[in-house]
Amino acid sequence: MNYPTMCSPFERDDCIVLFTDGLYEVDSAEGEEFGLDALLSSFRRHVNLPAQRLFYALLSDVEQYSSRPDFEDDVCIVAVERRSRKNACGDRMATRQLGLGGARALRGAC
Repeated sequence: MNYPTMCSPFERDDCIVLFTDGLYEVDSAEGEEFGLDALLSSFRRHVNLPAQRLFYALLSDVEQYSSRPDFEDDVCIVAVERRSRKNACGDRMATRQLGLGGARALRGAC
């Protein structure tokens, strides 16, 4: 299977967000899928949040749409941020796990 590739500069204050399809393949009580377009709209609304708060904002939007109290499929969100200055820890980063449904994502934090 071939997947498309692309190159893009990764500038200071940029953030790359990766996610599994379980995040947007969620149905409402009426059986309508949340879908990728709604997820992208949610990203646009929350684009200025730090990654950790972005995770929870996205999850909240999807959960409000869903008719289920939990996710049927696994959900994983991973973000990579390039900061404009050294963080308070200098070059050392601690890693913390964020529980997201049945999956876990790693997020650097001080």
